[in-house]
Amino acid sequence: METPPAARTNLEFFRRWVMPAASTTSIPELRARIAGYRPEDLPEMIEALREAETACAIGLGDLNEQIRNERQQAGVQRGECDMSILIWAEATGRWDSRIAWLQNVRRYLEKEQQRHEDAGALT
Repeated sequence: METPPAARTNLEFFRRWVMPAASTTSIPELRARIAGYRPEDLPEMIEALREAETACAIGLGDLNEQIRNERQQAGVQRGECDMSILIWAEATGRWDSRIAWLQNVRRYLEKEQQRHEDAGALT
């Protein structure tokens, strides 16, 4: 029995969705981006990271609200509810890891800023 085209498309999408992203930034690329800063750029970079953390926290809150609303809707089938929980868990993991990464980079840059201030490079 041959798989219908629509089902094949859905399966291809699902396979891409569950596989790790091939376009992740490499460690050398991240180092090059961060290494190119000037000490006077640090406050703006730290602020940008705080804004990104806030945006991610809002995105996570929106996701939680959406899932909560879906679960409260009348007539939601058990299978649909279980699938929503699985999707929520995957998406929450992505948001949480992004927030943690942003916080780690921000803390690193804050330490760099303090180091430069202690050395007199920043006012």
